[in-house]
Amino acid sequence: MGRQLLLLLLFLLIPIQPSSGWLRRRRRWCPRTNCRVSNWSGWSSCSHSCGSFGTQRRTRYVISIAKCGGSCYHLSESRLCNRVCCPQNCRWHWGSWSACQGCGTGTRSRAMVISTRPYCGGSSCPSTRRQTTYCSTGR
Repeated sequence: MGRQLLLLLLFLLIPIQPSSGWLRRRRRWCPRTNCRVSNWSGWSSCSHSCGSFGTQRRTRYVISIAKCGGSCYHLSESRLCNRVCCPQNCRWHWGSWSACQGCGTGTRSRAMVISTRPYCGGSSCPSTRRQTTYCSTGR
């Protein structure tokens, strides 16, 4: 009787191991059951208003937990969004004035320096690209 009791205690202390979809637990068979999940939520708003790096997420929630070695996975998804280019306006500034050219009353000029050209529907650069003004040479 003592030996049988010892064997029974050892049996109960042995860790439960999955085996072909079934687990043996205290002399009862337990079918492997995956968790139950809710329907997908709606997609979140896009993380960027334009460009190729925006993402959206959606999730679902566990309704009942997995049992007997079942699994519970694929609770969130993400995807790219707003893969349209972002409008970029023209960026520019005036360069330095040239030295005054001429005798007495002369002229000097400066040119527009464009640092960023417009694209994707951004505002265009001004059509006037050079300015000229009168100046005094002091001679």
